[in-house]
Amino acid sequence: MQHFAELRYRGEETVGERRRMLEEHKQRIREQIAQLTVTLEVLNEKTDYYKEMERDRGEQRHDQEASVNCPRLFCVVF
Repeated sequence: MQHFAELRYRGEETVGERRRMLEEHKQRIREQIAQLTVTLEVLNEKTDYYKEMERDRGEQRHDQEASVNCPRLFCVVF
């Protein structure tokens, strides 16, 4: 940023260089966004996986509790 400020101070003769600097910065930002998007997708998949594991675990616990808490003939497990 300091170099950009120096170029701006030098005036209109540096307009092209300043624009190129901004274009390069935009490209780096796009690359970072792409990397972050991939990371976010991986995190979404992982959290979905853990939610599914928790749900399955809860269903298993419910089944085990139901079989322990009531006689087999009268128990309905959902």
